[in-house]
Amino acid sequence: MSGFGDFTSICENAPLPLCANVGPTLPATNRVGIEPDCYARNIALANTIIFEGAASAMHIVALIMTIVMILHVRSKFTAVGRKEILSFFYIYMLLTFISLVVDAGVVPPASGPFPYFVSIQNGLSNALVTCLLINGFVGFQLYEDGTPLSVWMMRICSLVAFAISFLVSLATFKGWAGLNPTNTVGLFVVLYLLNAIELFIYVGMQVILVTRTLHDRWP
Repeated sequence: MSGFGDFTSICENAPLPLCANVGPTLPATNRVGIEPDCYARNIALANTIIFEGAASAMHIVALIMTIVMILHVRSKFTAVGRKEILSFFYIYMLLTFISLVVDAGVVPPASGPFPYFVSIQNGLSNALVTCLLINGFVGFQLYEDGTPLSVWMMRICSLVAFAISFLVSLATFKGWAGLNPTNTVGLFVVLYLLNAIELFIYVGMQVILVTRTLHDRWP
């Protein structure tokens, strides 16, 4: 039975990129990793094997839709929180691109740069959730949206979240600072528990904003 912070049960059901960098050493490959119980079908195209074909296609669709939304938001010059939500979409677009590179096998799991790309992916995930959380305060008008205070507070908080997640991920994958691929509690807390708490706070704020401030249950 998996304990707190153990990725075994998660990786056995979903082949996440980080699963190739955590867990015990596999006898067959002499490398760390957790093998999933099932794999997605690979696609051979022009003598090139593309991993996670369906996921890669969805990443491309997400990139296109994100560009459309960014262009739409940029055209709304008077919208509340315009600059703040644009920051969210920019981070999401970057995260989707990195996820496409990792999932499609552009950077192979057994290669040297792979742990760094997965660490960047994890860092961007935390930065995205933190950016969304800060966006949740914009509707309360605690400070003027679009001002340097609002924009730079969001950027700095997102950068700090990225740095923490990136460093913890890389230290776990590389076995630095007392962390190692079998000691994944810190990575689990940063990547899942912290993001879950931030999402819970964000949803709570939006419920309060709609029901108490806007006095409208169907905005």
